[in-house]
Order: sequence, then structure tokens, then C-alpha cells
Amino acid sequence: MKPHNDENYDASNIAYGFPYDDKDAIPVELKAGSAVFFNGYLLHKSLKNKTTDKYRRAFANHYLSAESLLPWNWDGRIKGHVEDNRDIVMVTGDDPYAHKGLEDNFYPFIRADTKQEGAVFNEVVK
Repeated sequence: MKPHNDENYDASNIAYGFPYDDKDAIPVELKAGSAVFFNGYLLHKSLKNKTTDKYRRAFANHYLSAESLLPWNWDGRIKGHVEDNRDIVMVTGDDPYAHKGLEDNFYPFIRADTKQEGAVFNEVVK
């Protein structure tokens, strides 16, 4: 992941080094109030929200086997146990790593308007 300076996209970093470009993309347009679900390994992006009176709302969940480790440090914003992020909710079954305990790393956040001076990327709302 690396930063970019393309105003067509939000403040997120962009994946790079893949053998695909925009001509390979398949657009998926949704009506207001609709949802899309996809595999987390799918390269994806969202263009800039063009409305001026509403936020684009997003809700992200990752479902995986309890035996999976979650080596995600949220682009360097999580310190500590990044080889296995333990901010999880067991939906079913037994946690084979229960002895490691749980962490509380993630909170809802609002993405900053990157044009606003002093904007903080992914400002945490507790």
C-alpha cells in the first residue's frame, strides 16, 4: 500500500504492483441504500463521493476461520501484536487462540476531507 495524490479517490492508500489497470476493472454501481459483498482479496476501490449533502456510509466486516491469524496493523496505526490482531468477535465455534486474550483496537471513524487543512486521516470517534 502506498499514498497517492489522485483527487478521484478518498484518503486511503492504494495497492500497487499488480498486473491489472483500470481497463480491466468491472464497475459495480449501486442504488442508494444498496449493499455489496465481496471477497477481501478482490482488488477494489471507490471513486469520490460526488454528493455534497451526505456521507458515503460503509460497514466492513471480515469473516474467517477461527484458526486464521489476522496479521493486519491497519497501515501502521496499531502498535504491538500485529502478527495476530486479536480484535475479534467469535461468531461460532471455539477460539484456538483464547489464551492470547482479546484486544480492543478498532472504533468507528470518519475519514477526513483531505482538502481541509489540518484534517486527520481516519479520525477516531469513541
